[in-house]
Amino acid sequence: MLDAMDAVEVMLPEVHLGRHIGKDVGRRAKLDGLTRIRPGAYVWVPTGLSGWEEKRFLALARCAAYGAQLRAEVTFSHQTAALLHGLPLWSYGDKTYAYQPYGWSGDGDPTLVRRAGRLDDGERETIQGLPVTSLERTATDCVRSMHPRDALVVADAVLRRLAEVSRHDRDASLNRMADVRAQLMERLAALGPARGVVQARAVVAAANGFAESPGETVQRWIAVSRGLPEPDLQVPVHTRLGLFYLDGAWHGDGWRLGLEHDGSVKYGGDGAEAACVVEQEKEREDAIREEGYPLFRTVTKDLSRVRETFARMCARLPAAVVEQARPVPGM
Repeated sequence: MLDAMDAVEVMLPEVHLGRHIGKDVGRRAKLDGLTRIRPGAYVWVPTGLSGWEEKRFLALARCAAYGAQLRAEVTFSHQTAALLHGLPLWSYGDKTYAYQPYGWSGDGDPTLVRRAGRLDDGERETIQGLPVTSLERTATDCVRSMHPRDALVVADAVLRRLAEVSRHDRDASLNRMADVRAQLMERLAALGPARGVVQARAVVAAANGFAESPGETVQRWIAVSRGLPEPDLQVPVHTRLGLFYLDGAWHGDGWRLGLEHDGSVKYGGDGAEAACVVEQEKEREDAIREEGYPLFRTVTKDLSRVRETFARMCARLPAAVVEQARPVPGM
């Protein structure tokens, strides 16, 4: 999982095709330290990658392999397009998604999900030499087809990029987000009662470009999908140590609750470095609490324990707020 939602520069791995390796491809590839990513395509996987980094690397390598091997006219789409646009994903599977302008019969490659369909003008662009759906079309496809949690990660990132969101320019950012959200809703309205539109509308309505990491988005999804109020994001708190921003916060009549998510790399580094980060974080938290913000924290493993984490949230909120919570259709 990525720990920042800002754009990531996409560099396609170098892929080695079987026809270039020569005879006895499998044996040669193994001897050369190559990993097979699909029939006839191999790549060197860098050492030292984290789990999500390796999955992302392999997903990009498969895109490069398909681009080199496929003779059919395809345009990469859905979460594969999101990947190529440099958007964060909550998870990286082993499937590649693409449109092609005609139907497909036969078993083919089970890791390549093809959808028949023609794209309108302006819905197709080129990234690193590969045909990819536009950012707006990618967003529309993802919010209709992905799990709502995963779709919200993509939608938050799309709003952040298209609206050029900055926590230092809050009012203008909110206005730009409203414009982008309205444009996405118009695209969905044009689809009529198509499959996935109910979910898509709910996800776009809940999207917020102030989310700065997938972890923050999933923490928020746990809350709002089950009917808790939308928290404010990137909330400024002036403290004795200076200005800090909470990932999120709820504000009510006589009560507050701050939201923080600690990403997987936040406390990385050697022992001394990690200890220093922990100490700084404790000082920051103490200063924020002094300003009247108790904090609800999650770490990455909490986000897979949805019921447990939601229950912990509810235990920190006023009973009147929790009693009004109802699951949101489509989320």
